[in-house]
Amino acid sequence: MMNRERLIPLLNEIAQLLQSNGHPGQAEYISALATVAEWDVTAVEPGLVSGAIWGGSGSVWDVAQFNSREERRRFMHALLRLVDEMRQAGIKAPGAESSAAIMTSWLTSGII
Repeated sequence: MMNRERLIPLLNEIAQLLQSNGHPGQAEYISALATVAEWDVTAVEPGLVSGAIWGGSGSVWDVAQFNSREERRRFMHALLRLVDEMRQAGIKAPGAESSAAIMTSWLTSGII
């Protein structure tokens, strides 16, 4: 089961980064997950593994426009923390794992 005390602030951080960088639709999705987690953290798993976060064009992880390189790096690090939380909770999400591998590669190589 997800740790509510870590998950909700993390989701709020991701939503704030998305909102402040011009991605209101993706921010709204993540904010909705935070609300679900506040009510019932066990009900949030389907939303966490969804293509809305880890899918292709238009998904949360795929947004590319940020106000600065540092904001984009903060965003990716937050998503990587989310994947780590999911792993710790035993949530299997191939899309999240694939996206995490790509983001880790980008961050390590200095592309981002």
